[in-house]
Amino acid sequence: MAFIDAYLQFGLAFAVLLLAGGTALSLWQHPHWAVRSWDFPRAQIATMLTLFTLAYALIFHQGRWFDWLVLAAGAVALAWQAYRIYPYTRLAPQRILRASDASSPSRLRVLSTNVQMENRDFDRWLATIRHADPDVILVLEPDDWWVRQMQALRPDYEPVMEQPQDNCYGMACYSRRPFSQVAVLYRIQEDIPSLRCEFALDNRESVVFHGVHPRPPEPIRDVSAAPRDAEAIAIAREVADRKSRDDPPTIVTGDFNDVAWSYTSELFMRISGLLDPRIGRGLFSTFPAHLPYLRFPLDHCFHSDHFKLADIRRLDPVGSDHLPLFIELVRERGAPAAQPEFEADASHREDARDRLDNPADG
Repeated sequence: MAFIDAYLQFGLAFAVLLLAGGTALSLWQHPHWAVRSWDFPRAQIATMLTLFTLAYALIFHQGRWFDWLVLAAGAVALAWQAYRIYPYTRLAPQRILRASDASSPSRLRVLSTNVQMENRDFDRWLATIRHADPDVILVLEPDDWWVRQMQALRPDYEPVMEQPQDNCYGMACYSRRPFSQVAVLYRIQEDIPSLRCEFALDNRESVVFHGVHPRPPEPIRDVSAAPRDAEAIAIAREVADRKSRDDPPTIVTGDFNDVAWSYTSELFMRISGLLDPRIGRGLFSTFPAHLPYLRFPLDHCFHSDHFKLADIRRLDPVGSDHLPLFIELVRERGAPAAQPEFEADASHREDARDRLDNPADG
């Protein structure tokens, strides 16, 4: 029995210290995947830290220095994880207010859906899309097969752009709103497209729209997060530059391959001036679709303070490894004054410049 207790104590202590070490590593902004990957499972790490630290305290704590070390490491790491996750819980104040009139002619219903290129369950996907009834559909990872199938969206939706690719970074967009100024851009990597265009609301006001899907850091091919970060910051700078000229209503959506609470996501909001409607409402984790308790919030919809929120939700599984993310926004004239933006100081601007100037570091 003592032998089993010793192994259990060692296992719990090792788990707590490993998770605490990973939490500390996540403070480092080095772009290598082995560092940045600790950003993703904060909710899961917080849960495990709670369970393992509590179990160690109840079963093995006898006041020895090592016991205090394990408990202190677990408590500090848990506090930091909770601090990072807190804005995306319902305990936090909401940054985006509820729309007063969801039937307004200045509303826009947007759906971002990563279909997973190898997925062939188109009928299931189409039924989900029809039921959601969006105005704009951003489709990520379409190949030639998917683009052919999506002709079924006509005549209800017109293609804004169709860029099928066989590298899991194709992109397509369909709209029942009038659109203009369409540009397919390759900002950082030559095989990673992004979309910029403008949509007209029913009140004829234009909305600038960006669709994005940067490549994530991973162990085999792209070990650095630098290109992904540079893509996000490039869009943030573009949004900020346009805002300084004529301040149009703006939406940036897609699979960022980064979590909502990462430093890069925060930097994106500070530089662009855009807001995240999930703050104060929940995580809305979308990946992986088939593992509910291991999901991360990788799919995002940031928008300018011109809009208030009518609805945000994940849709049912569509055979992909991502759940679709649906959001309904309403343009309200008094919204900006009631919804303060995050501010960027000199250090944020310098950091953004560094990430944009060094997109291949790592």
